[in-house]
Amino acid sequence: MSTLPRKLQLLRMLRDSPDGVRLKDAAERLEVSKLTVKRDLDELSRSAIPIGERREGQTDLFFLCDEGASLPPLPARLGARELAGLEAARAALSPYRPSPLVGELDAVQSKLSGSATRRPSRFTGNRRQALLAAPASVLDTLLEAILGARRCELVYEPRWAKAARRYEVEPLGLRLADGLIYLEARVPPHKNVALFVTHRLREARLCEATFRRPKRRTWTAFGVFEGEPTRVEVRFHPDVAVYIAERRWHPTQKLTREAGDFLVFRARLSGRDEFIGWVMSWGGLAELVRPLEWRKALRERAQRLQAAHG
Repeated sequence: MSTLPRKLQLLRMLRDSPDGVRLKDAAERLEVSKLTVKRDLDELSRSAIPIGERREGQTDLFFLCDEGASLPPLPARLGARELAGLEAARAALSPYRPSPLVGELDAVQSKLSGSATRRPSRFTGNRRQALLAAPASVLDTLLEAILGARRCELVYEPRWAKAARRYEVEPLGLRLADGLIYLEARVPPHKNVALFVTHRLREARLCEATFRRPKRRTWTAFGVFEGEPTRVEVRFHPDVAVYIAERRWHPTQKLTREAGDFLVFRARLSGRDEFIGWVMSWGGLAELVRPLEWRKALRERAQRLQAAHG
């Protein structure tokens, strides 16, 4: 099997297996060596296809994942008292649902109790449905265009338009976020990168024209939508400081301890609305210190929220 069809078949396997694909199984199905499959996976990652890896026992599993997602190892064994303590913490924090912290406790409890399928948390719920929402033929065409650096003609139904529109684009990669698959592409003659949510794509057709793939760029967005990066600062209450310190929320983040066990999060990022939503999800346990324009926008959003529930 030639390189491109093999990579497309490998991607279909990953797309259809949210629990992950074993290197050995992929090699047997593709009738190649495990080293070849690993090389294909590395090439796909360099082509902006988000592929994650985790280890279960002595087995490496590969899967499509959110950009930058990682799964920390779980302890091998927990006692009954430890599990009871975890359940008590979930019950105590339940009034703050759907806080991110409560959601993480739910996920941990499910995994440790064995009630959840052994699947990456980034692929639970609507994330798996989103992978199946776009027609397989459309995704296959996009993947072939990305890997072959070929232009592609799209028929796309924007949320704000009454009718479908046609675009000729240069596909750069796929991005999974918030349960949706996005296509990153340039729309010539423009040089900036546009986002197309794939379940709104009605058609995708390969063009003969090729394009020069840009060098890997630094992603500044906090979520999906990228813009001009801005320096931000958030001050977290000690009640959640430990949780904030345990994760890497953005590649540029820097964390500083202050008196009273407060934690200051600093980063240079874009995506104002998504970042403000994240800060607000912590309620009164987080203060957006700067930039002042974003702080003002958060205050206005909070006022609208209070008016709606007053």
